[in-house]
Amino acid sequence: MRKTVMNATTAWPAIVEYVRQDPEARFPRLLALDMDGTLLDGAKRIPDSFWSLAQDLHRAGCQVVPSSGRQLATLSEMFASDETISDFVAENGAVVASQGQVIATQSWNKPTVMATLGAITAATTGLDRVGVVVCSAAEALIRQVDPSLFEAIQAYYRSLRYDDELVSAVGRAEFDVVKMAVYIPDADQYQRFLRSLEEHAANTEQLATVDIVRSGRQWVDIMDSRVSKATGLSALGKHHEVSLQDCMAVGDYLNDLQMLKGVGTSVVVANAHPEVFEVADFAIGANTDHGVIALMEALVEYAP
Repeated sequence: MRKTVMNATTAWPAIVEYVRQDPEARFPRLLALDMDGTLLDGAKRIPDSFWSLAQDLHRAGCQVVPSSGRQLATLSEMFASDETISDFVAENGAVVASQGQVIATQSWNKPTVMATLGAITAATTGLDRVGVVVCSAAEALIRQVDPSLFEAIQAYYRSLRYDDELVSAVGRAEFDVVKMAVYIPDADQYQRFLRSLEEHAANTEQLATVDIVRSGRQWVDIMDSRVSKATGLSALGKHHEVSLQDCMAVGDYLNDLQMLKGVGTSVVVANAHPEVFEVADFAIGANTDHGVIALMEALVEYAP
């Protein structure tokens, strides 16, 4: 397939033609949408026209699935006004929910939790603005940070609370860690941290089962290596008896790679990271041009 870029007001000829030729076979049953840099606009808002299009797709047999590194509580709040959107791939695939119930999650063993937290602590030494977030399926914990940093992090983790005894808290049996995330707004410090953490991981046996994933220009996620958005979407597909080949996914960054590789039709926005752009079947307009909205309009037009 040939990658083509469209803007927000022009139907995308490549994908329109692709779906139009065989709508029964090519119309997706699940449409997985990344949030930041993909669906959300430059102000990190959901475009107004999204809601009616999502309902139109639902009536046509396509379920929109927000798929994000954001917390389940955050995604549930963002889409609470539309009861037709009830499936979520959260925490980059570590938490999957349908109809208000968590249907799949993957917890870490405690030795890996403690070794990873130790490596993160060492890698953040000397950095002056950093937030280390430890996530369970239901909530996230963070050490005390300044209010502006907490506010920035809480946009992604609505169920977030301070715990200065973080090591003790995450070591308790009842706190099941599913992901760790590090927020570093300064670009130079971000790169320093990433290099240091990767070095620690390469030399720590207990970190062999985790992946270091760049989820954005300010976020690094540390994931169970068995987990990705692809595994999360696969779990959701099994729940609905839908094959990944009947799914379409749209993304922009490195945490979307596995999902884009795994689905039947993969799409990137024009502002995507170069490595992500190369794996996609199609490209659409940038998030700031509402490229996802134009894609949804095309799918609605040619729904079987």
